[in-house]
Amino acid sequence: MRGPLTILLLLFTTLLLTAQRESIESFDSVMEVGEDGSVQVTETIVVKTDEDIIRRGITRAITRKPIGGGDRQLDYEVVSVMRDGEAIDWFDERTGSLHTFYLGSKDKRLPAGRYLYQFIYRSDDQVYRAQEIEEVRWHLVDTDTKLAVERASMTIVFPPNLPIAQAACLAGSEGSRERHCAQQIDSNAVTFTLARRLDPGEGMTVAAGVAPGSFDHLAAARPTPGINQLSGTPPAPEPTNQKSLYAILIGLMIALVYGHQSWLRYGRDPKVRGEKYQFAPPEGLSPAGVAYLHSGLYAQQAVTGSLTDLIVRGYVELSERTSKGFLGLGKQEYFVLSATDKVPTPAVSPEEQLKLYEGLFARGRTVELDGTYNKHLAKATKAHQTSLAKQHKSFKRDGANLTFVWPMIGIVLLTLLAGIITFRQADQLGKIAVTAFVPLAIFGIFLYAWLIRRPSQQKVGLLQRIDAFRSYLKLNKGERDELRGAPDMTQEYYDRILPYAIGLGLENAWAEDLQHDWLGSSTRRDRTGNYPLLYGADFSTRLHTSFAGTSTHASSGGGGSVGGGGGGTGGF
Repeated sequence: MRGPLTILLLLFTTLLLTAQRESIESFDSVMEVGEDGSVQVTETIVVKTDEDIIRRGITRAITRKPIGGGDRQLDYEVVSVMRDGEAIDWFDERTGSLHTFYLGSKDKRLPAGRYLYQFIYRSDDQVYRAQEIEEVRWHLVDTDTKLAVERASMTIVFPPNLPIAQAACLAGSEGSRERHCAQQIDSNAVTFTLARRLDPGEGMTVAAGVAPGSFDHLAAARPTPGINQLSGTPPAPEPTNQKSLYAILIGLMIALVYGHQSWLRYGRDPKVRGEKYQFAPPEGLSPAGVAYLHSGLYAQQAVTGSLTDLIVRGYVELSERTSKGFLGLGKQEYFVLSATDKVPTPAVSPEEQLKLYEGLFARGRTVELDGTYNKHLAKATKAHQTSLAKQHKSFKRDGANLTFVWPMIGIVLLTLLAGIITFRQADQLGKIAVTAFVPLAIFGIFLYAWLIRRPSQQKVGLLQRIDAFRSYLKLNKGERDELRGAPDMTQEYYDRILPYAIGLGLENAWAEDLQHDWLGSSTRRDRTGNYPLLYGADFSTRLHTSFAGTSTHASSGGGGSVGGGGGGTGGF
């Protein structure tokens, strides 16, 4: 038995080793450090793809935070992006810690093959200054990268008059101090070469420095504030005053008085009495309409509510499929939407649902929500959103009271102008007041615009009924049973309110209770697997996630990002 088992083990190991056919075959980078501390980086990256991780292009994520700590915010500017010698589209995304570049088109997929990317970018002031060294630090390959790196090198070139004083390279897993790379110093340049293959989860970080004070001439060349550059004597100080401070204080007082008095007369909402709980949504409002009016903004739950309504009313059939991974290992469950023989019409379906239905099945009778970006689904979602905004445009504008906002803006601008005119002669307190007034005024204008709104009696009443309906949906089974007049939780009633609850993001608080109420009872109609609740109490969360993942662009597609500081590369 030992022989066959050994052969099977070797075969299985070989399959595992060759399963990931995608890799970074080579990653070569050249960084030129300018005399002003800026850098220009030219990266030549050869990748092999089979349309798994790298589907539209590669990502390059670079840290915006200094390596080793610090308060600076680093940023990067693209010079050129090429693939196989031709310029290509790219887009970027800034987060708190990363600046991620997507080298490729959002909508164009790449066939399997080998591609050569050349990415050139620059950044200001990348020199880390310390008493003992002034150096450049760089994550060439990050430990979050999910592609193997077969070969990598980086060359750092300082200005000709600055010879390399110190260089170091680390390669391996997160936190590793191993030096699996060679380095060669040639006067003002150093080249680091990876000594072995990097597996997914391993990275490469380099640093090169010059003598301390090498970049001090930059600061010395700048004029010193407060010194006369011709005579070397301090200029005569300009007289200071407190006019800016007084202007800001007076303007602030006028704005507060105007805002308070106008709000008392024109901004207080009318009072409407209503029931604490409503057992049904307001008449004439669709699930998406209720969600949109309640939040005042368009949210993804609105389209999920509309889709659920189409499913419950039999216009769309819902089914679930499972795809298996390599060698049957792992699985992915996803939903499939299919158009039935029943077609929604304007007489019985709201406009946004018609737009959503038309967009879903514009190119076929089925749609797979498998997380792969679908531009037709994105267009359907956009049409759904546009329709909602158009239908409820007048409702949103009701009571805006913008005529009272313009005088407030005028007061703020005149106050700021008065402060700026006297800013140069202002004392320290006055300059602080003018500087602080700008963000305070912007916040105050938006706050006043929100407070001065005075909706009509009808609008307040409708919003009160939506809130009362939402309050009822938040109750658990025990609380519902104690309410007088509450309807029985029949399947017909449940079918009606389910899309509204999903649109308001509340169904998971009571869906499990409803299963106990009727799912196994005699009142339950005989339904197929198309029925939403049969997929579990977390149905809407799963549907929402699947739909959103398919109708929006993936941010990284499971490829590389940056961990431990930045510098990752991967696919999208």
